[in-house]
Amino acid sequence: YRRGKDADNPNGIVPKLYDGYFNPIVTFKEHTDAKEQVMVADMSGDSRDELIVYNLTGELAVYIYSNGTSNLKEHITG
Repeated sequence: YRRGKDADNPNGIVPKLYDGYFNPIVTFKEHTDAKEQVMVADMSGDSRDELIVYNLTGELAVYIYSNGTSNLKEHITG
C-alpha cells in the first residue's frame, strides 16, 4: 500500500525507510509510474537481511539497503 503524493493526493505521505530510532534514512520519490518492487534477502551472508528495491519500468535501477556495513566485493550468497 503506497500513499504517495501526486496531483490527486497532494497531502499524501511519501514512503520512507526508518532506522531503529524512527529517524528517516531514505525518502522515496513522490508518486511515479515506475513499478518499484521490494525484496528482503541476506545477500552478503552475514545473517542480516538487506532490503533490495528495484524498478521494472524505465531505466533499470537497483538499490540495496543494509543494516550495517557490507563488502560488495565479496560473493553474494543470498
